[in-house]
Amino acid sequence: MQAKPNFPIISIGIPTLNNERDIGSCLKSVFMQEYPHDLIDLIIVDGGSTDNTLEICHRFPVRIHIDPKANSPEKAKMIAYRLSKGEIFLFLDADMRLPRPDWLRKMINPLCEHNDVVASFTMYLVDRNDPSLNRCLSYHPSQCDPFLGFLYPRSSNVFEYRSQSYARFDFAGTTFPPIGFLVYRKEILGKVLPKTSAVLLDIDLPNKLIQSGYTKFAYVSNTGLFHLHALNLRQLLRKRIRNIDNRRGSGFLPFFGQRSFLWVDPRRAADVAKLLFWMIYSNLLIPHIFIASYKSIKFRDIACMWEAILAPLVTDAVLFAVLRNSTGRKLLWETIASSVRAR
Repeated sequence: MQAKPNFPIISIGIPTLNNERDIGSCLKSVFMQEYPHDLIDLIIVDGGSTDNTLEICHRFPVRIHIDPKANSPEKAKMIAYRLSKGEIFLFLDADMRLPRPDWLRKMINPLCEHNDVVASFTMYLVDRNDPSLNRCLSYHPSQCDPFLGFLYPRSSNVFEYRSQSYARFDFAGTTFPPIGFLVYRKEILGKVLPKTSAVLLDIDLPNKLIQSGYTKFAYVSNTGLFHLHALNLRQLLRKRIRNIDNRRGSGFLPFFGQRSFLWVDPRRAADVAKLLFWMIYSNLLIPHIFIASYKSIKFRDIACMWEAILAPLVTDAVLFAVLRNSTGRKLLWETIASSVRAR
């Protein structure tokens, strides 16, 4: 984007809770941007950190809001939005990093050039210095493990416009990919955010916008984003289980009826059949060794061999989380009963 006399104010909300390992790198990447720093409105919403997170944050020109009730990223992000001042708004996690100094300028470029574009998005990048598990996940553009990659929707969005740095799409009548990270027009985003509830899931927001008639999005191809999603297998499995049954705002089952994006709908027999197929296939060792070997050669990274381990372990962990949850058991039973009646 060419330099303009009037840059928009960009508000960035970051939830924190004992993130001393990552928050410094995240904030450095924001304030290395070739963008007027007085127009970067960065809000830290901390849920009560007991480590050095806040001490590190105080080294940067940020606003800090401490709220022990903001004990989940979803609640903290809602608070950050309500405190924000900018025309443009985005959420960052404390373990994310912007990879280049022109990142903000490139991401807001489509919004500056097209008034009907409501948000821009990009994909995740592979950092060769990351732990091997995180590198394996990052070779998928949305950092999906094999289980989520199998469920990943194939959107039939309409290509509208392409420049050297971004492409504009119309997602009318289709589903937005499960990408939780976007740069939004704040005013438009506010039209679909819940007014009273703190329930929020990043991947719901684009589909809420589409359902409300805001269907134009831009994909910025030459930026990307670093995200330290999982340091090790234990952390990844805990995240997947938490994604299923977390009652603090992000759980798939506790807030099932409020979600705009569903990886899978257990009320639909076709979706259940798809899951049953994957449960069997994921535990077949040979196909996943072949896929993992192919990716290792393709990307020249032995970290891709994690694929063969992740396929069965993540699937079985998610199944365990569903079966131990009363809502999950109820949904599965209703689907089975409905299928039997249909016969």
